[in-house]
Amino acid sequence: MRKDMDKIVIGQILAVLNTGETNMFDIKSVTQIALRDNHAELVDYLREHIREYVDFILHGESDGSSIQNDADKPNLIRGFTRVKREENHWVTGFFDKYFFEAKLYDNGSKYGIDGGRISKLRICYFKTIANKKRAVDVVYYDRGWETRPKTAYSVNAYWIIVAYLETLPLEFPDDESKETLSETK
Repeated sequence: MRKDMDKIVIGQILAVLNTGETNMFDIKSVTQIALRDNHAELVDYLREHIREYVDFILHGESDGSSIQNDADKPNLIRGFTRVKREENHWVTGFFDKYFFEAKLYDNGSKYGIDGGRISKLRICYFKTIANKKRAVDVVYYDRGWETRPKTAYSVNAYWIIVAYLETLPLEFPDDESKETLSETK
């Protein structure tokens, strides 16, 4: 299937959206609904083109025209800034008003969010209290939930950040490292 979406895939995305059963950034649930409702083309598309799918959900464009060039800026979804990989599988950056840091592995695990690649995730914003900037956590996950997002805005930011992180390229694409979360517990 080509990168740009055809009308069948777009129709199937809209059909899943119209069920009202899931947040459209919850790729796992979208896939389950698509499987249940026999939307095979969408399931196939999600396997290979999650970034394009997320861009479509964010911007409503199906030809990839809003996706920024990797050479110009490594962040493929608008709103992400200063995203960088740190040592020991950490990724940090900003999305909108939120700072995030995540421990991201190449493989999913039972310790990851929904069995995914993210074993630790902190999302916070900064607030001035007594003339000092303080971090206020809106999400904290450390191989289990400590703080879940509570407001509609933080829930949406959470889903966008998780979808973005889950679609980042593998840190070890040539399989030099087979390390998984279960090996590092």
